[in-house]
Amino acid sequence: MEAFFNNLLNLVCGLISGFILFQSAIVAPTIFQTLPENQAGPFLRSLFPKLFKLCAALMSLNALIAIYFDDLISVCGFILGVLLMIFCLLLVPKINKARDQRNESAFKRLHLTTVLSTLIVLLMNLWFSLF
Repeated sequence: MEAFFNNLLNLVCGLISGFILFQSAIVAPTIFQTLPENQAGPFLRSLFPKLFKLCAALMSLNALIAIYFDDLISVCGFILGVLLMIFCLLLVPKINKARDQRNESAFKRLHLTTVLSTLIVLLMNLWFSLF
């Protein structure tokens, strides 16, 4: 049973990493290259909250698995990841408002915050899937 949960944890870490990489490196740039800005923006505004929710849910599952194994370091890492994804989700309306109001400095700062938070989650999941 322990092997099953360990494999599940690794699978979920890989899924999260794959979702983040696919969304950030392939989907978003392709949308901006192929759709006009007035269509790309609303599409991405719909897509990224779903990514943040999915990653938070999957990291919650991994936190539960880590709790089952009394792996405190992993529990803390996965809970941090959940909190970062919720933080990103909560920033989405503020990012959208800054963009709508053409407040570029606020938009860049908030967007960078979500990018760095998502990068941390990606690196944590890669780390946990490898070690």
